[in-house]
Amino acid sequence: MEDDYVWWFYNTCERVRLGGVKGDVLYIGVLRTTRMELADWIDNDLYNGRIVFISNSYVLKESVFNYFGNFFFLGDKIKLPVKYGKNYIRARKRFTRC
Repeated sequence: MEDDYVWWFYNTCERVRLGGVKGDVLYIGVLRTTRMELADWIDNDLYNGRIVFISNSYVLKESVFNYFGNFFFLGDKIKLPVKYGKNYIRARKRFTRC
């Protein structure tokens, strides 16, 4: 049996920020939600290996940021280092060419 009121905000396999922790929802239980934490001390959107359990009451107390709810595009960034002294204008043109 799972909480129905939590499903209004997110489902399993969605990326959410809740209680100050960003992660992918693994399981929604009766009392708590299990998530795989992202980033924190690791750059970009990589898993850091921690599994976080957060009480479902946070849905009613704090803001819920759902990165997958009814939106099909997700922005992200890619870091491309360019060596100092190289032609960065040429590098920018090469990377932005589609």
